[in-house]
Amino acid sequence: MLDGQPVGMASGVPTDQDGVVELISMYVAPVGRGRGVGDRLVRAVEQWARQVAAVTLRLAVVEGNKNAWALYQRNGFRDAGELGDLMPDGVRREHIMAKSLTA
Repeated sequence: MLDGQPVGMASGVPTDQDGVVELISMYVAPVGRGRGVGDRLVRAVEQWARQVAAVTLRLAVVEGNKNAWALYQRNGFRDAGELGDLMPDGVRREHIMAKSLTA
């Protein structure tokens, strides 16, 4: 919320791997960007992940999305060295980032 208006959303979902959850569908409206909204959304999903006893939080990010990479790195995510799903263009793949929640 920013000035009482919703400006972003994010979802966390379990995966088929024990102790691993995924941050998906994150979006921050332009008016909320650069104002800490993304950081708060990431922390909220991380808090949920810890509540469900996850040990790893993963996400997929598009190569070249510098703002998203910076947000996730700032929040402790690292490149997992894995490629994710194909993008809609059928050529590019997302990159997987992960954060350990056991620290």
